[in-house]
Amino acid sequence: MSKGILLASGCSWTAENSISTDHSLSNEDRGGWAMWPELLANELNLSHLNVAKSGIGNKEIFDSIVDVINTKTNIKLVIVAWSGWDRFKKMGIHDQHPLASLMINECADYSKYKKIYTLDDYSNFFKSATFEDLKKYSRDCIDSSLRYMFVLAQLLKSKNIPYLFFQGLSAFPISITEEIKTVV
Repeated sequence: MSKGILLASGCSWTAENSISTDHSLSNEDRGGWAMWPELLANELNLSHLNVAKSGIGNKEIFDSIVDVINTKTNIKLVIVAWSGWDRFKKMGIHDQHPLASLMINECADYSKYKKIYTLDDYSNFFKSATFEDLKKYSRDCIDSSLRYMFVLAQLLKSKNIPYLFFQGLSAFPISITEEIKTVV
C-alpha cells in the first residue's frame, strides 16, 4: 500500500528550489537542501508533494492546492504557508509585489531584483495615493487573501482532508507602516 501524501504549497520559504538570500554562504551552499514539507512528511511517515513556487501570491497558492486535490486521492494532510497578501500575477504572466517594490527602491541591490519587483508599475500609485486610496488597496488585499483561505478551508473540510495554514511571510512588508507614513 502506498503512503499517504502530505501536500504543501507556499512561496520561496516552502519551494524545493529555493535559494538562500544569505550572501555569507557560498553559492554551492545556498540551496539544494530538504525543505520543511519533505522533513515533516518523513516525520509523519508520509510521502510529500510540494507544489510551492518562489515569489507566488495567495491566489496561485490556492490554485495549486485545488488543482492537486482534484486529481489525487491519497492526500492525508494539506499544509499551506501563505505568502505576502499584496502579491499577484499581472495578466497571469509574471509575479508582482507592489508594496515590496516601493520599499526596495532604496536598496543598493535593487537592479538585480528589477524584473521581479517591477517598481515602475506601482511607485507612482503609492507615492501619490491618498490615505483613502491606501485603505482601499489594503482592504482589497486583505479581503482577497482571507477569501482564498476561507474557501480552501471549506473545500478541504468537505473532502475530509486535514489541513494546517500558517502565514509564511509577513502579510504585508514589515516596514509598510513606516513607508505609508512617508508616502501620505
